[in-house]
Amino acid sequence: MSKLLTDRAKKDVDAEDWFEEYHTLDYIDAKLDEMIELYPNISTKVILGISWEGRAINAIRISGPNPTKAIVYHGGIHAREWIGPAVVQFIYNELLRGYGVNPVVTELVNEIEWTIIPVLNVDGYVYAHDVNPAWRKTRKPNQGSECIGTDPNRNWQYMWSVGGSSPDPCSNSYAGFTPFDNPEPRSIDLYIRARQAAGLNVLGYSDFHCCGLLWMSPYAYIRPEERLPENNVQLQQVGEAIAGAIQSVHGVGFLVGNIGDPRIIGLASGSSVDHVHTQLGVPLSYGIELRANSQFEPSVIVPSGEECGLEFLCTE
Repeated sequence: MSKLLTDRAKKDVDAEDWFEEYHTLDYIDAKLDEMIELYPNISTKVILGISWEGRAINAIRISGPNPTKAIVYHGGIHAREWIGPAVVQFIYNELLRGYGVNPVVTELVNEIEWTIIPVLNVDGYVYAHDVNPAWRKTRKPNQGSECIGTDPNRNWQYMWSVGGSSPDPCSNSYAGFTPFDNPEPRSIDLYIRARQAAGLNVLGYSDFHCCGLLWMSPYAYIRPEERLPENNVQLQQVGEAIAGAIQSVHGVGFLVGNIGDPRIIGLASGSSVDHVHTQLGVPLSYGIELRANSQFEPSVIVPSGEECGLEFLCTE
């Protein structure tokens, strides 16, 4: 076991009490390494890219020997939304621990390659833990401005900066100077393209956020009455199935809909879900808004993980 986790009261990284609190990036990365050591036959570590401040954007890849499909999940695109990283860790923990024990999980891992990035916006996440818990953006400086950072969920290439984002570097919704001028969203784009080039059918993508109990599909850049995805019926049907499964766990209801609908979020151009769906051709692309006030309520980690763990049963 790594010295970092050994020093931390010798916690078992495979134990339930890991999910009783939020963790710093160092501990999240250490847990990822330890879980790969515990389950080397079905998991490997992937570094998707390097942040502006030089931190690795780490992921765990989980699969059996010959998967034909792939799914990509990440948390922490917005630095202050700590429940996302916790929930995607919960999901990969369940996949690893269930393999060879739970026949449904075993089948899913054998058929699907799962890539899970606990924290995408690594610099912002560290800053939110160490300095300002309300911090949302990246930490890349902006030329000509004293304001730091870009909203990494407004910095994707597809329909960049056409509405629902800001050209002001001081805004929490600043879209960046150009699309993909921050390494965090660009790293996901390149990674998915690489998996497709390797022959995998990337069928699902989920971007975990807080807060609001929403299961959201494209498009974000335009209202649904103006344009809908070609597979909108499928997106809504799968979303409703997932929401129903979630509600059966703890009675918590999620609203399902298109991001650009003002009853859901409203316009948000340059978003992850729009880009991954349209430019990368991933049919089941979702943004998920988890429980409210969860940054300071670690008690919601386990129930949120138990609910969202059902997503891969429905999506598959």
